[in-house]
Amino acid sequence: MLHMLGKKRRVSALGDYRNIGFYHDGAYDCDWVSPYTKSACNINADVMVVLQDWASDSDLSKTLDPDVVEYGLTPNAPTNTNLKNLLWTHLKLELKDVFVTNMFPFVKLGAMSDSIPIGAMLRAARDYCQPQIDIVRPALVICTGIAVFNVLRRIHKFPRVKNADEGIKSPFVVGATTYYCQSHPGMLGKNNRQRHGRRDQVAKDWETMAKVLKGQS
Repeated sequence: MLHMLGKKRRVSALGDYRNIGFYHDGAYDCDWVSPYTKSACNINADVMVVLQDWASDSDLSKTLDPDVVEYGLTPNAPTNTNLKNLLWTHLKLELKDVFVTNMFPFVKLGAMSDSIPIGAMLRAARDYCQPQIDIVRPALVICTGIAVFNVLRRIHKFPRVKNADEGIKSPFVVGATTYYCQSHPGMLGKNNRQRHGRRDQVAKDWETMAKVLKGQS
């Protein structure tokens, strides 16, 4: 069923956004909704990580990257190294032990930092992200960033939260799954979370979340 969602994504369109297969004769494309899942495809995982979006036109238009073709990610990019470190330090999990996807599986025509309208995010979440969660049925969904968290809250009829502080303190439960907000694992997300003298705040956030998962096991 997960690969059926991947097939749906490959043959679908969403506004002016491009499919991954548009680039380099489809070299980056795969059977999953997100190529990132190549490196994190445990369909029986207790933990699922939802990143916002996989790539932008400015990134994919560059020279073909064989690491991205093979792994679905750039191994040494700060976002990926930070995520791997957080998973191992606080949950004793590697990427291969979890399931990782991107909420928005299409390619935006701009830079990676460009925003995505809420309507497009909601459609992608309903059509691709939440169905993956329903199939994997993890105990814990880690939503990286307030935008991802608020979209999933809206789908499940929970009110939006105002900021990361409120989001991290407001996990919600649907069935047997807890949805938890964390700051984006990139350097900007980490730095924003640790402003105003809140040293090691990201580590503290993840440790609190780890206790939630342990309490469910």
